[in-house]
Amino acid sequence: MHHKCYTKSINNDTLSDDFYCPKCVHLAVIRYNPFRLACTNFSDIESSEVDDTIIKVDQILNNCVSYNVKEFNKALDNQMNEFSSLLFQNIDGNKSNFDTFAIESHRLTKKFSIIALAETNEGPESSSLYQLTGYNSFYQNTIPDKKKGTGVALYVCDTLSARVNGNVSHITEHLETLFVAVSSTTSPVTVGVMYRPPSGNVNVALSELSDILDSLPKCSYLAGDFNIDLHDKNSTIVQRYEEILLSKGFFPLISLATHEKPGCKASCIDNIITNDVESIVASGILTDRISHHSPIFQIFDRNLDSSRIDLKYKQYYDYNKPNVKAFLQTLEHDLNNNVIDNFTTFHDIFKDCIDRTCKLETPKCSKRTALNNPWITPDLVGKISYQHELYDKWVKVRKVKCKFGEIENKGGTCQCPICCSKRDKYKKYSDCRRKVKKDRRNAQSKFYGGKFAELHGNSKKTWELINQIRGKRKRQTKPLFTINNEKITNRRVIANEFNKYFVSLASNLNEAYNEIGELVINGIPSIYDYLPKSNTTSIYMHDCTIDEVCKIISELKNGKSSDIPIHVVKASSRIIAPLLSVLYNECLKEGIFPDDLKIGRISPIYKKEKSIDCDSALIPLL
Repeated sequence: MHHKCYTKSINNDTLSDDFYCPKCVHLAVIRYNPFRLACTNFSDIESSEVDDTIIKVDQILNNCVSYNVKEFNKALDNQMNEFSSLLFQNIDGNKSNFDTFAIESHRLTKKFSIIALAETNEGPESSSLYQLTGYNSFYQNTIPDKKKGTGVALYVCDTLSARVNGNVSHITEHLETLFVAVSSTTSPVTVGVMYRPPSGNVNVALSELSDILDSLPKCSYLAGDFNIDLHDKNSTIVQRYEEILLSKGFFPLISLATHEKPGCKASCIDNIITNDVESIVASGILTDRISHHSPIFQIFDRNLDSSRIDLKYKQYYDYNKPNVKAFLQTLEHDLNNNVIDNFTTFHDIFKDCIDRTCKLETPKCSKRTALNNPWITPDLVGKISYQHELYDKWVKVRKVKCKFGEIENKGGTCQCPICCSKRDKYKKYSDCRRKVKKDRRNAQSKFYGGKFAELHGNSKKTWELINQIRGKRKRQTKPLFTINNEKITNRRVIANEFNKYFVSLASNLNEAYNEIGELVINGIPSIYDYLPKSNTTSIYMHDCTIDEVCKIISELKNGKSSDIPIHVVKASSRIIAPLLSVLYNECLKEGIFPDDLKIGRISPIYKKEKSIDCDSALIPLL
């Protein structure tokens, strides 16, 4: 019981349900927890009468805590490092607040596994403009002809494999949802984001939500702005919302107010619901807001599969001019001092010379690793932190009641010390917020302006910078493949399975048609059946010459994929052309194709909007 109220109260009937007297009730922290009464007298009843899940949810809602970022980093650092996590933010427009949100994310010492956004007002066509470093983005379409109050998005850590679940991702004027299936070490985890536009029909939205929850598997988490205030206990909408959740096995995780506008009552309209409460480690809100909505989060004990492929991000060879020059000298020496009687020997010497002169002793990070929002500096992050400190000071003093009845949170016109303090602290916060916004814009302009000045006259590099600003980039390819319901990550196995798949297309198709009886093909002719009989006098081939080999090498395109850069091969053409011409002529005379030239590199490339578990969802590149 509130000790101060208890000692001053003559009659306990004057205390509120939360043990606050009328004079102190404005200080009460309103918390949503419909399961509190069921668990309050748990010691007085048999344990079998209260479900373990209800007890767990009661604990989660009671332990839902509000933190500022500094407190969050200190209190939950270990949990963020050990478990998976989800953050939701109603961003109230990407154009207005995304840059600020990106700066706020730099204040966190540990990254969230998944970030969900609502009211982005942006669709997939403009999603490339809004990228977070270390995340892959998924955007849902916006409601047609609606510029504000629409749009949801998910940002999944780029170490995770995720795909859109189209069966439960939909958009109507009443409800917008987007779901992804994230691979885990056990079974996939389904994570979704939802936004219910206030302009839509709430009853229709709840019906749609009910259908979606029916279709979600176990281990599902849905974060969003439901626009249903759970603190309004007498609302029939809240009661129906609770009935739907409980009947589907879902429970809310946030119990504190998440939305507050100046002059309006705080409400709990943002939430995270799940049918996997056993995995929940912590939940709460962050008080450092960028809109009228506070960010909400959950930390859950599900081991998401985070196997990063380092080969895509590391550089093992350096083909700079000194290294290439050393390579040419070494190659010429080795070829002149060894007997080259077959292509395999030539190839081994060539590769050995490359390794000895161009291979790095210690791999280094590739320059192709993109850094989004590079204009965000530690100084700018520090200014944002100071802005939040001023905001916290103003929030603290604005809760103090004026002795003369002034109700304005900013101090109004009252001249009492309390109201003067409110005005002073709000002015400091407001001025700092305005300055930080200006500094953020100046930082962007200064950074990119300097970059354009450096690249003056270089049109290629200038366009690369323009594309970087536009957010144009390639999504990381995950080596994920499913064979006989088993997830395969070994690149060699994946490549071999692709070969088997495409080589056997014709025979498999023939067998399938035979089984269903629609088309029967008997005795497919061999390719040799279509060839005319050989005539030894019908063609004559001249031996390959050195000039011919040099010409072919010179016409190779530098941008083509190769283990060895084409410009290095061109630089060595005068050295290797004489040997290659002899080796090619020997191959033609003997009718033997070198085994080393039969090896192909197969890289699976995902098609857009396709399942990563389906053969047809991948395009092989040789």
